[in-house]
Amino acid sequence: MTEPGTEAGIEPGRDRVTRVRDAGLLLALAAGYVVLFAGAVTGSIGTVVVAALALWVLDVVFVRYADRRAVGALNTASAGITWRVFVRQTLLVVLLLVAGDHGGGLGRGELAVVVAAVLAHHLVLGLYLGVRTVVRVRRLRRLETANLDVPGAQLPPPPSELVFVSGAQLLLRTDLVLVLALAWAWAAGLDDASGLVVAAAIAMVAAALVVPAALLPAAVALLRLPSDETRMRAAQQAVLAAAPRVILYFSGGAADVYQVNMWLTTMERLDRPVLVLLRERRYLDAFGPTSVPVLCLPFTADVMNLDLPTARVGLYVANVGRNIHLLREPGLKSAFIGHGDSDKTASFNPATKVYDEVWVAGEAGRDRYRRAQVGVRDDDVVLVGRPQLDAIASLGDRPVGEPFTVLYAPTWEGWTDDPFQTSVTAMGLPIVRELLATPGVRVVYKPHPLTGRVNRATAAASDQIVAAVTAAGAPHEVLLDNAVPLYDAFNTSDALVSDISSVVSDYLRSAKPYFVCNPGGLPDDAFREQNPSAGAAHLLRPDGDPRRPGGVEGLATGLAAARGEDPLRQRRAAVRTYLIGDPSQDSLTLFRDAVDALARKAELQYGAHGLRSSEVDTAGAGAADTDAVAGA
Repeated sequence: MTEPGTEAGIEPGRDRVTRVRDAGLLLALAAGYVVLFAGAVTGSIGTVVVAALALWVLDVVFVRYADRRAVGALNTASAGITWRVFVRQTLLVVLLLVAGDHGGGLGRGELAVVVAAVLAHHLVLGLYLGVRTVVRVRRLRRLETANLDVPGAQLPPPPSELVFVSGAQLLLRTDLVLVLALAWAWAAGLDDASGLVVAAAIAMVAAALVVPAALLPAAVALLRLPSDETRMRAAQQAVLAAAPRVILYFSGGAADVYQVNMWLTTMERLDRPVLVLLRERRYLDAFGPTSVPVLCLPFTADVMNLDLPTARVGLYVANVGRNIHLLREPGLKSAFIGHGDSDKTASFNPATKVYDEVWVAGEAGRDRYRRAQVGVRDDDVVLVGRPQLDAIASLGDRPVGEPFTVLYAPTWEGWTDDPFQTSVTAMGLPIVRELLATPGVRVVYKPHPLTGRVNRATAAASDQIVAAVTAAGAPHEVLLDNAVPLYDAFNTSDALVSDISSVVSDYLRSAKPYFVCNPGGLPDDAFREQNPSAGAAHLLRPDGDPRRPGGVEGLATGLAAARGEDPLRQRRAAVRTYLIGDPSQDSLTLFRDAVDALARKAELQYGAHGLRSSEVDTAGAGAADTDAVAGA
């Protein structure tokens, strides 16, 4: 999926640096081949060796770092890596021919062996690419499953990265054997290097052959698996047997998988048959453990042809274009449940008006939609609490002698142009430095998984924070990615520093003190009015005092209050009820009731047996309309 705003997120300066770097690499490659050609036709072995080694290094750098536009330009000009290596090897043969004309070099038979080895090297590349294609295509199957009885659903373990490489990597790794042999002969001043060169040419081919030979068993094992058609039929039968009443639907990128992971425990506790329907394979490794049946269908046609006769409710955690492939099913009622309740614009996105209902945690969620006027009707907003917050421990007595732990868990920069959505860029390092300098305080830094995705300055600032916390050593800690779940980090903390995000709303469940960053420096009253989740927070802003450059206003006084009498405790209780619901009500019960109520609406409208999209009367619809729906 192409992330919205990705191109816009590339900074102009960064793009210029990339273009200059790639232009330099291209010029260096061109110059290297000119020098290599000159050395080969004049019989200068030293020139050829130096040029060949330099070109090998340049190719490694180019393949690893060059922008895809530069790589594509060379491929279009028939100067891709395969041809570059072939030309380099051909010029080495030319050198041997010229050297032979001058009374040195290889004999005719030895030269024939080297030429045959060069040709065989590229034939082996073709063989390897064929085997690799089989492995790649067979592993990218039409469906993946978990907790469903589908024969052949589990793939064999992936091949080792040592043998599952790109064609460029195979060429460069094995081509180096011949280049190094020639360099050794030149450096050692050998009078007769024919034996060494011939042996190196044969070794180059043998080394290249090892890779497809090692990959071949994986290809054979994959070819023996049931076909996709057989597995699709088996998956359909397994889904019918599971009889799901609720579909939890997710489409997104690998870094977005946390959005669905946060709902898995709730689905397990729902006590209603649930099927998790995923659309992309790339995040399966990051998908959380669950006992709920999981079906991954990357292809649109497979989703549209999937028979779900018992399903009544579709739950959506993100607003993405591929949601339409399930939304089009008329027998399903839809509810947007999101991936966190916050004051950010994502929590009142106009796209949510496409769903039958929008489920929010507390009254604050309903008020957001009322104020935003984005087309969501008030009676379509349902309060369900936050059932997954049961895993968060409430405020209690800290063990004697334990340091006061402050969790800094900022949000990321987002897809909007708001420079103050995250505190990492402008305030992150000063916050962490001040916390680290406070006696008796332990600092835990847990950045959002997408931090730095859009803005290089944010990525650099986050790296500086990681370096500062790491340098401070134990007991301070950095928690990257999803190695430690967010709620586990909540439970080991005594206070939170964060930005306007669902992290703040969720942390209110703990009743612990929290700080909210105000990077834009809005007046406190205006900031709290704009962001109700900050209603009981200690507010932080960049310090405007010129005597404290890079300081943070409000951190020292707020920290002293949080560690002392905690004057905001009662206010936090009121804000918590407003944001995530009445603590006296069981969120899981509210969520179940909402599922059952929406399912009853579906049955009242479509009957107890539901309705498939294929059963909808399309009489009068033009062929163009039908094609548009089918291709959506």
